[in-house]
Amino acid sequence: MSSLQQHLADTAANLNAQLCELNELRERAGKALLSKSPQPKQWNGPGATLRSTPEMDHEPVLGQH
Repeated sequence: MSSLQQHLADTAANLNAQLCELNELRERAGKALLSKSPQPKQWNGPGATLRSTPEMDHEPVLGQH
C-alpha cells in the first residue's frame, strides 16, 4: 500500500470513529432533552395529529439554529 493510500485509509478510519461518536452524542442529547420535557405531546384521538406544548414549539432542534 502506498503512503497516500495508507494516509487515506487512516483518515477514513478517523472520520468514521468521529461520526460514531457524534451519533452517540446526538442520541444522548436527544434523550436528555426528552427527559427535561415538561409535558408529553398530547393525543387528541384517532385521526388527530400530535400537538406539542408551547415550550416545545420554541426549543431549537438539535443540529438546527
